[in-house]
Amino acid sequence: SGPIRMSDPLLAARMRSNAGSFGLNSSRSQALLGLEQNLSATGNDLTSDLAELFGRFAELVESPKDLNTREATLATARDLAGTIRRHDSELNRSRTDANARIRDLASDANTLAVDLARLNKMIQTSQDPILQDKRDFTALKLSEIVGGSSRIDPDGHMRFVMDSGAVLVDGNLASTLETTPDAALGNLYKLELVHGNTRHDITTSVDGGKIGGELKFRDTDSVASISALDQLAFDLATKFNAGHRANFALDGATTTVNFFNEPLVVAGAAAAFDLDAAITAERISLGGVAGAPGDNTGGITLLAQRDDATLAGGGTRTYFDESIQ
Repeated sequence: SGPIRMSDPLLAARMRSNAGSFGLNSSRSQALLGLEQNLSATGNDLTSDLAELFGRFAELVESPKDLNTREATLATARDLAGTIRRHDSELNRSRTDANARIRDLASDANTLAVDLARLNKMIQTSQDPILQDKRDFTALKLSEIVGGSSRIDPDGHMRFVMDSGAVLVDGNLASTLETTPDAALGNLYKLELVHGNTRHDITTSVDGGKIGGELKFRDTDSVASISALDQLAFDLATKFNAGHRANFALDGATTTVNFFNEPLVVAGAAAAFDLDAAITAERISLGGVAGAPGDNTGGITLLAQRDDATLAGGGTRTYFDESIQ
């Protein structure tokens, strides 16, 4: 006489819960994979460029007076600086890309929330099993985007609750997810749940769904990578400069010239990483004693930084352990 619906409320609730976990992990994984591919597409590998720079200094130790080798060393150092800046740019761009995806996902979630509220209203007047299937499917897709949890109350309405405890759908009423630029986040979006005049900031409390995955990538994963790259740039510049300033240039006189720009703070060190404006081929300082233009003992000390496990990561690892692949 018509369609018959067979369902299990417990299994349906578990499916919605798992959809939230799947959404979070899949979106976070895709964001990380996309970042890895984009970093590789920049054309230079940071670890290889670091190894190339120290390789050039190994050549200089063998031929400290060779101007061609000195010029090649500066060119290699410029390539490394360019790679660090490009990596920093790509990492920051990945945050803004995730930010845009959060905005789009919030819009998709709002459409589904309205649909869920509409289906709740329709089911109140008709127990059509097809409508009930549509409601379950809509709630499943909503969970995949925002996480949260849902249940069917004794009155037959499905109630959808965010991880923060704020209600997104209650009967035939749907709240709205809004994305608003926030100065505290560097003008990236904060996520708010809005119902009438009431607003709840849920940016840090979304623990599921694709939005949760994008938020974790934007505010945790990419931030940690940017911080690690800044630390590497800061450590490399300051430690290498300190060793370089202690040496003597090709004319046998001390130069006190930095090899790289000297950063004042860790934050932003990668974006500003470059050779010092005063460094030239002749001013690359390799001598360990004054008045000995061909001396290389200072260069040997600089080369030893390659394997020093107390220079990078705030003094806990080598430059290569710290580098972002």
